[in-house]
Amino acid sequence: MIKFAENVLEKITRFLENIMGIIIFLLIVIVFAQVLMRYVFNAPMSWSTELARFLLIWLTFFGASVATIRLTHLTMGLNIYSAVKNPVFVITSKIFINILVVIAMFVVGWYGTSTMMSTGGRIAPMTGIPMYYVWASMPFNFFLIVIYQIFNTIKEVSAEIKGAE
Repeated sequence: MIKFAENVLEKITRFLENIMGIIIFLLIVIVFAQVLMRYVFNAPMSWSTELARFLLIWLTFFGASVATIRLTHLTMGLNIYSAVKNPVFVITSKIFINILVVIAMFVVGWYGTSTMMSTGGRIAPMTGIPMYYVWASMPFNFFLIVIYQIFNTIKEVSAEIKGAE
């Protein structure tokens, strides 16, 4: 079961990484075009800064999701588990910490959804993009982080249990 979930989540993660690559490419093109138009042709594009900001928001939240599944997010350098040899303590504390992270991400995702629903009807002034599309990045990615964190917890605890046997 863990292998199947790992394969599905890996496909989702690779899809997100591909989307992130496309977003980075678009950001480079848009910002380069803006600099070229502003400083060479003295005709700035009014929409480019706004679109670049929206793409950067999505890129940031996609990056947070990918960092969660890849376990590459910033962590504290203190490793208490090497000092404590009790496997029950290690497993219990990892579960507790991961539950706290899941709760925090669920709350942020919930409030992100609330923000999206209450302010998403606005239209961006330069691009004409409804803000639903911009604000949707927060609940989408935080709920994805919750799924990734739950999977990482199950995988980590099962590895600890196998290691303790």
